[in-house]
Amino acid sequence: CYLARVLPLAGKLLSGIVGPYRYLPASVRAFPERSEVEIKLGSAGFRALSCRRMTFGIASIFLARKV
Repeated sequence: CYLARVLPLAGKLLSGIVGPYRYLPASVRAFPERSEVEIKLGSAGFRALSCRRMTFGIASIFLARKV
């Protein structure tokens, strides 16, 4: 898996440290799915929800308006 093997190695090669890149795969897996984030935002009173996927889906920007 890219997150578990490649990312820690690339992080170590580029930064010289591996620690932060070891916890990242678990952090990514623990983050809720897009639909769950949208439900939580809606439940919190946000409207006009939209999501923009960035860097081939590695990151997303959620936009919402509080009414």
